[in-house]
Amino acid sequence: MDVTVFLKAIPDPAAPPETFVFDGGAPDTSAVPFVLGPFEENSLELGLRIAEGTGGSLRALAMGGKEQDKALRTALALGAAAVLRIEGPSSWADPLVTARLLSAGADRLGAADLYVAGRQAGDWDRSVTGALLAGYNKDDRVLIAMPIWHSSPLNNWFIGAQYVGATAVLLREYQPSAFLDVIQNERCTAYFRAP
Repeated sequence: MDVTVFLKAIPDPAAPPETFVFDGGAPDTSAVPFVLGPFEENSLELGLRIAEGTGGSLRALAMGGKEQDKALRTALALGAAAVLRIEGPSSWADPLVTARLLSAGADRLGAADLYVAGRQAGDWDRSVTGALLAGYNKDDRVLIAMPIWHSSPLNNWFIGAQYVGATAVLLREYQPSAFLDVIQNERCTAYFRAP
């Protein structure tokens, strides 16, 4: 399987507090080292395992400035066949704009069998871009494999699916074998679950 992973380097949360500068506007992180976000670490590992286990290739992309090179170098060091950085804002960016830019970048890398993104960004904690990247429509069957009362599956996936007329498939509890059976039996085209 050919896998494309969406990555994001974030300001290191373990950096000393004095490296973060707040002047009433957006935080200045120019003195803060960037690291691969924790949710992207999970998605990169998953993408690598799937690509290696199926004899496919892994590709990775990120959006932002040169700080994103850290994420892409990590992917290359772990065996990614190709990486791409999409120029974009180094700080906060609108999730829809981000999703559109990343989607166009994924098209430039070529079609993949599977696209993997982290649950949310480790810096802004929005968990919106993945759902927007999925770009589901009325023909999709969206599997939600975590409690619906959690804000992200409810607001980004369930309500989003209902808004476009897609079918939401709810899993009562997460069990790996049941999860795979539901994907196959319900013909799910997108899913959301915690890492």
